[in-house]
Amino acid sequence: MGTRGAYGFVKGGVKKITYNHYDSYPSHLGEIIKGFLVNTSKEEIEEIFNRIILVDENSKVFEDVGEDFLNIGVSTGTDWYSYLRETQGRLDVYKDENFKYMIDNQEFLNDGLFCEWAYIYDLDKEELNIYKGYNKVEGTEDEYSVDLIKIIPYEYLSGFNMTNFEKIMNIN
Repeated sequence: MGTRGAYGFVKGGVKKITYNHYDSYPSHLGEIIKGFLVNTSKEEIEEIFNRIILVDENSKVFEDVGEDFLNIGVSTGTDWYSYLRETQGRLDVYKDENFKYMIDNQEFLNDGLFCEWAYIYDLDKEELNIYKGYNKVEGTEDEYSVDLIKIIPYEYLSGFNMTNFEKIMNIN
């Protein structure tokens, strides 16, 4: 499916958010993000956040980055978007201490027409924030917005069912 979304982290006002091109519904990307968070300690999430280096998707891949990560699904493209395309929706790749690059797509959250879903883990508040796009705001210049629709504290993540949430919200 071509359901576009975003995911990432925020800490101390610093956003490390990237784009996901496909199947960003709660029942897919939401479950993947939840699974990553539940199976990763708070300390490791913090280490991953601190390690991530944001890059521009159109910039050339650094020369010292290369074939080391082909086993985790990176491509051989020369720009960051091509190189990291196969890692979209996969926070698990950041568990490799040497894998630290993330395309900076935080501006995509401002596009409520094209950003259909977003999952942002707030390290300060220790909660997952779920956003939904396609929210029509009548009478505004930008008729679509991405709105926060659910906050899930870290300690409740393991019991939260994304598929049921999607059904209850009559989303899909």
